[in-house]
Amino acid sequence: MAKRGPKSRAEIMAPVPTALPRRPPPPRGLTAAGRKRWKTLVGELPVDRLRASDLLLLADLIRTEGYIRECDINIAAHGQVVGPGVQPNPALKIRETHIRIAVVIQRALRLCPSMRKRQDAADLQAKTAAKKPWEG
Repeated sequence: MAKRGPKSRAEIMAPVPTALPRRPPPPRGLTAAGRKRWKTLVGELPVDRLRASDLLLLADLIRTEGYIRECDINIAAHGQVVGPGVQPNPALKIRETHIRIAVVIQRALRLCPSMRKRQDAADLQAKTAAKKPWEG
């Protein structure tokens, strides 16, 4: 039975994440390639890794990756410089924006290896302290 009485601020503010009971299916609205990518990403993660609040971000990540591919196709077809005179292809700037968005979402979902690894993990610790140049 839970403790009665007023709760501390820490108890009130403590997050209570709940894992999804099974791997979520791809949401409607994703392309066939997007659904395949969803299954790949979700399949790489432990079943209890994603929360319901992560699913929208994951879908946005997959859509953003699709936009990046569209920009790549445009750049491959028209080159980096387009139009009369020398003008950068607008797809370059759009691609850069989408890559930044994808990185932010990956970090938020902790999909980057550097975000998943604990900072105090043994393999991140130096085996021996390196000598400073002035220590001889």
